[in-house]
Parts: sequence; structure tokens; C-alpha cells
Amino acid sequence: MQGEIFLLQGDEELVEMKEKAYDSEDLLQKLLADYPKLLAGNQIDPVNPRRWRWWGSGTAGADHPKN
Repeated sequence: MQGEIFLLQGDEELVEMKEKAYDSEDLLQKLLADYPKLLAGNQIDPVNPRRWRWWGSGTAGADHPKN
């Protein structure tokens, strides 16, 4: 399911935002580190929220070893 989002410019103009791939993984990692609220929060259970951990840029997870 793909959501829709609009940007209100000024007082009257709505601009539909289009989803597209990031130009680089580094840019995405920097944005998430600088603005953690970019991670969607509307699906988080407020009683039992998920715990996020910052591993750092380029850090491989246990199931995805870095080659």
C-alpha cells in the first residue's frame, strides 16, 4: 500500500509529492541520523513501542555480513 503526501506551499497551493529512490544510501543514512522522526511513527504501538538502535553508517547486521 502506497501512501500519499502533499506539501502546502504558501496558503493555497498543494503540491503532490512523488515517491522516488534516494540518490545514495549515504544521504538516506545521514537524514535518518539527523532527523530520526523521518521513521514512520503512525504504526507504532504507544503502549509497547519498538526500540530503534543506531548502528552507524555502513554497519552490517548479523544476517547481512558486509563483504
